[in-house]
Amino acid sequence: KRANEREDGSKETADRLKKDNINTTHHVKGGLITFSFIAEEEDRIKVYLYFNGQLHHFMPEDVKLVLPKIFNVDPKQKAKYAEVNLEWIENEADKRVESMQTKLKDKWLQAFQNSYYVNDK
Repeated sequence: KRANEREDGSKETADRLKKDNINTTHHVKGGLITFSFIAEEEDRIKVYLYFNGQLHHFMPEDVKLVLPKIFNVDPKQKAKYAEVNLEWIENEADKRVESMQTKLKDKWLQAFQNSYYVNDK
């Protein structure tokens, strides 16, 4: 099979795809991760994570919840950086989350979340 042919043998489709720009809607087999920071005001900063053709509103705690699902942290799989990634999650992630929580604030999202919070007291 030639390099410019796809599984279905469509040379035209393969050539068109080579000329396309890659953007956040392309999954590129999980080979691209993009963080978009939107700072509208000092206390209204949003971060979006684009990965695998999907969008996620990234919150500080996602450093520990989402990133380990993207970056291999299972040493049993013997991936190249699994042990390093796991060590970082175990030893450094909490500090990063705490630092990000003081900086990434979105007053509108917080107000929205608080409007649905039920206080039982």
